[in-house]
Amino acid sequence: MTAMIAAQGSLTAENLLGQADGATALWRVKAIEAGGNPHLEERAVVLPAAARAAITWLSAPEGLHNLPAAGDGLIGRTDALRGLRESLTSGAGVICQAAAVHGLGGVGKTTLALHYAHAHLDDYSLVWWITAESEEQIASALADLAVRVYPDWALGAGARERTEWAVRWLQAHPGWLVVYDNVNEPLHVNPYLSRLFGRGHQLVTSRRRAGWRAGTHLVSLDVLSPHLAVDLLCTVAFPDRRPTAAERRQAGLLASDLGYLPLALAQAAAYVRETGTSFASYRSQLVAAAGDALETTAPSEGLDRAITQIWLTSSRAIGERCPVAVDLLMALAWYAPEALPVRVLLSLADSEAEARTAVEMLADYNLVSVGGDSVSLHRLMQKTLRAAASVRAADIRGRAERALARALPDTSAMDGEAERGVWQRWLPHVQALAKTGPSSTPRHEVTEMYRRAADELVAREQHVLAIPLVERVVENQLRLPAADDSAILADQDRLAELHAKAGDPARAVRLCQEAFRDRLRLSGGDAASTLAGRHRLAYAYRKAGDVLAAVREFEAVVADRRRVLGDDHPDTLTSRNDLAYARQMAGRHRRAVEEFEAVVADRRRVLGDDHPDTLTSRNNLAYAHLRAGDHRLALRLYEQAVADRERVLGADHPDTLTSRGWLASAHEAAGDQQQAVSLYTALRAQRGRIQGEDHPETLKTRQSLAYALMDAKGPAAALPEFASLAEDSERCQGPDHPDTLDYREDIAYAHRVLADYAQALAEYEHLVEDYARVRGPEHPETLSTRNALAYARQLAGDHPRAIVELQDLLDDRTRVQGEGHLATLTAAENLAYAYQAASEYDQAIAQYERVLRDRTRIMGDDHPRVLDTRWSLARCRQLAGSPERAVSELRALVADQVRVLGPGHREVYLTRRALGGAHSAAEDHATAISLYRELLEEMERALGADHQDVLNTRGWLAEAYRLAGEYYRSISAWEALVADRRRIQGADHPAVLEARHQLAWSLRSACEYRRAIEIHEDVLRDRVRLHGADSRITLIARNEVALGHKYAGHHQRAIDEFASLLADYRRVFGEDHPDTLVVCANLAHAYAAAERHGEARSLFEDVISRWTRLKGEDHPQTLDARRSLAQSYGEAEEHRLALAEFEAIWTARTRLNGADHPDALDALDDLAAACRDAGEYRRAALLSQRIVDDWGRLRHPDHPKTLLARRWLALAHQLAEEHSRAVAESEALVADRERVQGPLHLATIVAGENLANACRSAGEHERAVRVREQWLARRLQVQEHDHPQVLTSRHWLARTRLDADDFAGAVRDAVAVVEDLERTLGASHLDTLNARLSLALVRQRSGETAEAIRLSERLVADCVRFLGPDHPLTFTARGRLAFAHRAAGHFAQSVRLQRERLADLLRVRDADHPSVLSARDALTRVLRLRGAYKEAVGELDSLVADGFRLHSPLHPSTVEWRVDLAFACRDAGDHWRAIAVMEELLRDCRTALAEDHPTTLHARARLALLATEFGPPRRAVARFERLVEDAARVYGPRHRVPLQLRDHLAYALLQADDPEGALAVQRASLADRARLLEHSGFPGTPEGIAEAHRQAADGSADDRARSVVMVCLERADDGYPTWTESLARAMAEAGDTEGAERLLRAVHAGREHVLGPDAPETLDSLTMLAFVRAEAGQHDAEPSHDELLTRWERVLGPDHPRLEALRAQLARLRPAWLPRMTLLDDPGVGTEAAIEVWLERSGGTAAPELPPLLLVAGARTAAVIEPAAQEYTAGGEPARFGFTAKEPGAHRVRFTVYDQEYGFVLQDLEATVHVPAPPVPSSPGRD
Repeated sequence: MTAMIAAQGSLTAENLLGQADGATALWRVKAIEAGGNPHLEERAVVLPAAARAAITWLSAPEGLHNLPAAGDGLIGRTDALRGLRESLTSGAGVICQAAAVHGLGGVGKTTLALHYAHAHLDDYSLVWWITAESEEQIASALADLAVRVYPDWALGAGARERTEWAVRWLQAHPGWLVVYDNVNEPLHVNPYLSRLFGRGHQLVTSRRRAGWRAGTHLVSLDVLSPHLAVDLLCTVAFPDRRPTAAERRQAGLLASDLGYLPLALAQAAAYVRETGTSFASYRSQLVAAAGDALETTAPSEGLDRAITQIWLTSSRAIGERCPVAVDLLMALAWYAPEALPVRVLLSLADSEAEARTAVEMLADYNLVSVGGDSVSLHRLMQKTLRAAASVRAADIRGRAERALARALPDTSAMDGEAERGVWQRWLPHVQALAKTGPSSTPRHEVTEMYRRAADELVAREQHVLAIPLVERVVENQLRLPAADDSAILADQDRLAELHAKAGDPARAVRLCQEAFRDRLRLSGGDAASTLAGRHRLAYAYRKAGDVLAAVREFEAVVADRRRVLGDDHPDTLTSRNDLAYARQMAGRHRRAVEEFEAVVADRRRVLGDDHPDTLTSRNNLAYAHLRAGDHRLALRLYEQAVADRERVLGADHPDTLTSRGWLASAHEAAGDQQQAVSLYTALRAQRGRIQGEDHPETLKTRQSLAYALMDAKGPAAALPEFASLAEDSERCQGPDHPDTLDYREDIAYAHRVLADYAQALAEYEHLVEDYARVRGPEHPETLSTRNALAYARQLAGDHPRAIVELQDLLDDRTRVQGEGHLATLTAAENLAYAYQAASEYDQAIAQYERVLRDRTRIMGDDHPRVLDTRWSLARCRQLAGSPERAVSELRALVADQVRVLGPGHREVYLTRRALGGAHSAAEDHATAISLYRELLEEMERALGADHQDVLNTRGWLAEAYRLAGEYYRSISAWEALVADRRRIQGADHPAVLEARHQLAWSLRSACEYRRAIEIHEDVLRDRVRLHGADSRITLIARNEVALGHKYAGHHQRAIDEFASLLADYRRVFGEDHPDTLVVCANLAHAYAAAERHGEARSLFEDVISRWTRLKGEDHPQTLDARRSLAQSYGEAEEHRLALAEFEAIWTARTRLNGADHPDALDALDDLAAACRDAGEYRRAALLSQRIVDDWGRLRHPDHPKTLLARRWLALAHQLAEEHSRAVAESEALVADRERVQGPLHLATIVAGENLANACRSAGEHERAVRVREQWLARRLQVQEHDHPQVLTSRHWLARTRLDADDFAGAVRDAVAVVEDLERTLGASHLDTLNARLSLALVRQRSGETAEAIRLSERLVADCVRFLGPDHPLTFTARGRLAFAHRAAGHFAQSVRLQRERLADLLRVRDADHPSVLSARDALTRVLRLRGAYKEAVGELDSLVADGFRLHSPLHPSTVEWRVDLAFACRDAGDHWRAIAVMEELLRDCRTALAEDHPTTLHARARLALLATEFGPPRRAVARFERLVEDAARVYGPRHRVPLQLRDHLAYALLQADDPEGALAVQRASLADRARLLEHSGFPGTPEGIAEAHRQAADGSADDRARSVVMVCLERADDGYPTWTESLARAMAEAGDTEGAERLLRAVHAGREHVLGPDAPETLDSLTMLAFVRAEAGQHDAEPSHDELLTRWERVLGPDHPRLEALRAQLARLRPAWLPRMTLLDDPGVGTEAAIEVWLERSGGTAAPELPPLLLVAGARTAAVIEPAAQEYTAGGEPARFGFTAKEPGAHRVRFTVYDQEYGFVLQDLEATVHVPAPPVPSSPGRD
């Protein structure tokens, strides 16, 4: 299992198709879709022709300025004035520079600017002073300039037109000075600085140092130096004399106390001057006032406290002389820090004279500034005094408010210019009072003042500034006695409307609700004001985002207006238009389109085609079609809108340009990116020509163009545009302007889409800081940017931090915006998505469900966002492992979307596409593909073939093909899509790169590794070029390259790639990053694939440890990592560890998710697989059956999961040797896959090949060959001849042919496969080496042992060279070499090789490792052949014990070792133990397995084979007869198993002295074998066998004869004759000695030619020929016995026990010792008769001494001989046995003489004892 990195750690369709980033609206930071929305259009300011003409010819009145009066001389600022002048005029080639005077409050910024302006009045044609605390104030002041320069036009123009005219006039007339005083936000003034840059001098005062337009020079104005501060104090305090040195010292101390702040110094000096006190005394008074200052200013800063101390000290002195002056000072604090007419203050004093005296006194103390008939208070003083007023003069604000209201001039009779002059002076003070309301005691005149000021602001279109004024009006009206209800309602309506347009939408709703209810109560439902109020309420609902309520109210007001006013009334049409838009906002697009169409028709009929309202409605209709997904009609309507505006307004009109932008946006939405780019490019040029390159609309068009470029050519193409745009915006609008920040966010977004997450994160982090600084930490833009930052972290894989940040964001949105706010709900949904991306599916689903409940409650069931949330929830369920539920929910969602949105809406298309993805996830691939095809056809028809949504859907279809296993259809689909995307989007577009990546993935799935790697490497090169080497997306591409090499078997290359990649991930992302852990696991898998299991395990354990620490032990990532570790255990054949780990994982997944969860079932499947690997086949079968039942119950019988589980069930039965069941299940599975998936589906082909495997395991080799050939032919229909899977299938066909005894075919196929693999994959590829391993086996089993040895030696050398000496395949090749030597009879060499191999294995493997155990067993087998029987028995005893300890008594390996032990005991002469071992095994089989189970049958056959040599021979015959019958019933009569058992039966009959019976069995078996092998022409008679061997001997025959030779080599076990030799023996003992000789001569000749003269099988046939001839009396016939012994000695060595036995057997043919037997008693039924057995010398010859012997007795009838065996010494006393017959008749008895040491049979003695029915005594005699 190899983890893979995708855009989300995991593979999703969004990632695959290049649409993960922004695929859901949750994460789109840019509201790009706003393009084309006429409802959001801000109409450009268009000046009439006369006004435009006047800009050029009209000059300002001479000496025009509006400067406030300047104070006394500017002390200590001479250098600052000089620097200010230089900064304004510096710059080579630049007429002038803008400058900002920056500093703390009270340092004299305004004073410096004012002095500069007064000092240089004569240098400028115009000087204009602007109080610039807000954007509206700046616009208003410029509008006033237009009135002063061009009153004839400006007095009748709108506020925006006046402002625009003033700016253009300033642009056209250089030589002026504009001062922006006290700018709070640079972003408010930067647009004007930019537009007027280089035209005149612009001077700004502000506390802000940063955020200014590029090119602005800062003149930092600090507090005064100590020297200048002392000069200021002394100059003001002592205007008529020079200070003494002591006074200057005291002045220095005072200056230090006051922080050298000019404002404080001037006030302190004025106090000293006015009171005549000393500096030292004044310092003492300040200290005395410190306590009061702390009380009134806490927690103020030091400078604020100093100012408080000063005014407290001054106020005491002033209060003693003029108490009213203190009240006037406190009142001034509530007005604006602008010039206030002195007459406002008159009502606060008893007389005008008293008031003027008080003002003069305040001025003398430098507490206020007086100029002409006005007075002003410094801002810092104002702040301090307001804080004190709350403590000392609670009602002073009310008095100030009433004084201003009484003094406000009546403007009703004034002309426009005069009225504007009044408001220019008085409006700031009204606004200042309104901000600090409410009124303590409401008065009518105060209310009227606020109303009049609000009227003025609304007339200026400054709605935000008007809101506080109207709020004061409403508050006062509600508190005034006898207020007019209608007036109150009108004011409430006005306030609600202002909030709905520019204020708080939620408050607007509340206000509108209250006003509507009141109007309904007072005026009735049909009153025009009530209907207007209801319309306003609906509008407020829509602005507040409650679109369903808006629809409800609009529907009601439309119905009422139709009834009351008629269909054609303008108000009715307006309400209908707004109703249509509300429906559109609610997602009811079809209804919205229908309503807009009706409104357009009615407005055309009533108002005419060119009426602005008609044009607006037509634009609205176009946008409605666009949002409804009807792009083609929308495009036509937008094109018409452009034409209409060109015709009505002109081609260069700003509104026409806006329409052009809408058209471009509509093309973009319709997927025609190239046309969008073309239109935006043209529009940018037009705006630059008409509006200027730096105009905000030009910049916005450039932004739209950059996004279109991103869609058309990718983020790499857009990034330079975004960067240039941000740079230009910063230059002309300033770094803190919202547009600049917005463009910087575009840069971050582009980096994010480029997957350059490190840079994206850096950009977003800076943006969050800047937004928080500029707009505040709780501003919506700040919160949105935090959201984007968290999402970038999520994409970068830092899920824990992303989740924490999103949770914090959700908490902040809930606190700031409310729990039910749309932005809060979106934040909650984003948090759910973050949980989902982190694989925290339970938390994600719970969060989605909460969001869905809240959205439904707030928005209603059919709201688009509710539908979106349902989509997200369904997708999350799919990813969480519940694809069926996702299918159900998405299907219901499609139905609802079709009902709400219409069938052709884009959202419907996307949901239908997601439904297809859910079906794919549920592995219902046929349905998924069908859905995609149907959807694709509809989308192509509706959108066009090149639309992005169509291209994306083609990608989903291609991926569906891949998931369905239709790899070549997937490859074709991806190839076509890559070509089309290249044509449409360009080669470097991310979607093109992603499509190429997916093409490579499909190729890899189809095992087309070479092409896949080439494409992956090409993509990697492009990623490096486009994104850089350390980009996450580049690293992911490197991961794909490494994976390609791993799957292709290039293990060392994969290890090197992964190791390098892991180092880079750790360097770039850190040790604990999820991607780092995934790559670490991938490296571990690569090690495991290379059989470097120790290194793999270490890495897996580290990954598990990190996931556990990061996520917890129950997290899916942790469990997945544990699964990988468990798999590595299995791959290393450490099955106990694997089983334990898989069991624990399954338990955990069941506990966490339930037993029916797919993850739990998959874990159970892993456990079943581990059981199969561990040899626990019965448990594996039980688990697999459970899995089949569960998938069938939970999904469907034909579901891919069910079908796959059935495949594993069949395999478990196959491995458990339940062959008939496995074959039947495999046959049924093939039929079902053909029915469900088709005959050429790769899964069907694999099922067919699995059927062949089942047939092969069942011994149906000929059928297995046919089935493999059939499915190979099908595979070749879909895959190329050199495809790796084709080569694998051909490889296994060769192996199957070998099993079917088609040796020539096996060799032919194996050689061809090796050649093709070497050509396509190379000599060092693992597949090539494995194929060479098989070729060596094929050569060996084909009798080409020398070639097999040669091939094996070369293979071992190449494995060592390519893989290393310790690689498992190297050990396997060494075992194959030892086996080849064994087959060649090189037993000593084979033993040596096996010992060396075992020693090396123990060096690198644990002693209990399966490979070590297998090597020990291989060694025992060759030890037996070498004659080392005791060593073999000892090793096998140990192996069997290990089998019991490690596995189980009936584990396949244990069973094999127990059988080998029994026959090793037989070889060693320990027949009793041999029988005991086999009987114990058979008992175990019968306890646990069925009698017909192959293992039971095998144990029965092995025991019966031993019984042929030990015990009554007829008993063995009976056993074999039953076995043959049972096997024929289980397998069929012509199956290889019953055929082999019939061969064993024939051998038992021979041992039972029934050669005729044996010959009959063998002839029948031979005929059946011929029928079984008729495809190869196998002969069915002994004569045919002989002829085939003769043909093989002469070397001219075809491969058939050679195959016959090899088939005739089959034997029951080592040490037993082949069935051919048994046939010859039967023929000889049945009397056909000549036939036997002919057969054996031919067999020997054939074997000699095929196998070689010294092959053990060749010598076996020669030995049997010698025996047959000797039995026939031909003792001198060739070969001679000495020659035969010499040849055997050459093979076995002189000391081999088998050679000793052969000598004895040959000697027995001319025996020196003869066995003798005497019946001492008359036999009778049930009566024991004594028998003596002994050996005597033959013919008096000198016989050799014999070793200790064993006499083994046996009766082949119903008789018992006791004891069964006795030790005997040749020449000694006879051995006595007791014979007891159980029934009368002839009883055949047999005594076999064994060499007790070596276990070889020396001689047999047989006789017949006749037992009469009635006992008749007889005399003793010899038989």
